Amino acid sequence: MVKSYTDDDVLIIIEKSNIHNTNKQYKKTVKLIKPLLASYNFNDINAKILILDAYLQALIELDLIEDIFNITQELIQLDPHSKNSNNNKYFILAQIIGGKKGIELYLNGINNIDNKDKIIECYLSIVDIYMTDLCFEEDAEQQCDSYLKKALNLNDNNFMVYSYLGSFRISQQSFDNALECFKKSWVLFNENLNKIELDKSKILQYCYNLIKFLMELGDLSLIDSILAYSKQLEDDNIEGLYLEGFYHYLNLKIKLFNINNNLDINYSYTPNQFMENEMNVHILNFKIDLSLVESNNALYELFIDAKIAFSYLLLLVDNLNLQSQELISDDFLEFYEGSKNILISEMNGIIDKDELIKLKNGEFINEAEDIDLENEVLEE
Repeated sequence: MVKSYTDDDVLIIIEKSNIHNTNKQYKKTVKLIKPLLASYNFNDINAKILILDAYLQALIELDLIEDIFNITQELIQLDPHSKNSNNNKYFILAQIIGGKKGIELYLNGINNIDNKDKIIECYLSIVDIYMTDLCFEEDAEQQCDSYLKKALNLNDNNFMVYSYLGSFRISQQSFDNALECFKKSWVLFNENLNKIELDKSKILQYCYNLIKFLMELGDLSLIDSILAYSKQLEDDNIEGLYLEGFYHYLNLKIKLFNINNNLDINYSYTPNQFMENEMNVHILNFKIDLSLVESNNALYELFIDAKIAFSYLLLLVDNLNLQSQELISDDFLEFYEGSKNILISEMNGIIDKDELIKLKNGEFINEAEDIDLENEVLEE
């Protein structure tokens, strides 16, 4: 039998739903509101807006995308100026839809706010759309440039703007300029640490993206400090371990390439040099000479550091797999396969589990010299 509701019931449900959301009891909110929406004809539009707004908050936390899509659309129709609902509904729907409609939603949402940081975030999201969904549009480059300038005009000390600007410069093949943007981004990030309001996952992703860009450009000078900071936030992160391993692996390859070309082992390349004539590809394809690695302490340390990071990543993913297959994302599998392939094809295999645990417990400094590169566990 379908339950009937009164206007007083609706007010009570609004109050209870807000309490449930505050206490992070989102399933209780959905359980309260879903039958109400299915059977009740609202006389008071404002009451419906408040109900939908509370419902949307719970749906977002529960990641129910289809329902989020429908509710945000209805809320935008009922409350376009966000007088009684959260204006983030525009940005949530824009993120789901993307493309030109997504840009339109971002711009409509911006009209209701005067928060500079939020407006900058929206401009960067629009740049992201033009660099992905709409990258083949004739005016994509012009639009990216325009919205990045708008963001800088609002705040020319925003670290995220310079990160996006660096990515944009890479797309324009202005590699040296891109590096300067990334360096400025990292300086601004550290200068404004106490003011940054991003959650841990977003800060980690910023760090990881910055590391990827810097490795793409062949400039490794900042990566130690970025890795050190990201590991303070989360030490055993799968993506972080992959980037740590690849950083040492790339550094090793560059030094081996330098030796082979009669250059100083620590010779560094400008981004333009690194990207010119696919030098980055030649460096990555350069064969690791194990005898040379064993005879040179600097090379040997990089080799071992890469093996530890890659091997530990495999161990963590294997442990996750034992617990629940659902925990293994496509990204995790990509990092897993990439690490395993490098270890087996180029680095003489995966470190034995017991040895790896000892190394991760801090015995690496004293015992790394005892590791036999020719006698470690290989997996097919």
